[in-house]
Amino acid sequence: MTSTNKPILLDAAGRVAFVTGATGGIGQAVVRMMLDAGANVAATGRRAVPFDDHRVLPLTLEVTDEAAVSAAIQSCIDHFGRRGILSSPSGFFSGALPLRHGIPELARAAR
Repeated sequence: MTSTNKPILLDAAGRVAFVTGATGGIGQAVVRMMLDAGANVAATGRRAVPFDDHRVLPLTLEVTDEAAVSAAIQSCIDHFGRRGILSSPSGFFSGALPLRHGIPELARAAR
């Protein structure tokens, strides 16, 4: 249980999550869930990301821009020392699995 008496559904202590669409809705909820699970989070969105937590790296990101995605991933690695969990509730991936497709194909899927 966490300090708010919610059951822990995921133990992500010491892991790093890269979350797109973190400025609202599902993306914001995923960031909160990952924080509750103990993760550090690179929280990305097209607008400023509304988190004030030392475990959150807020990044402005347009996920259809290949260079911006690469730069955001590198910022995550530079800040936290690695990357780990990917969550893309922004709707960008359109069913494509990031582990099977490169960034150029993911950008095409968003069009």
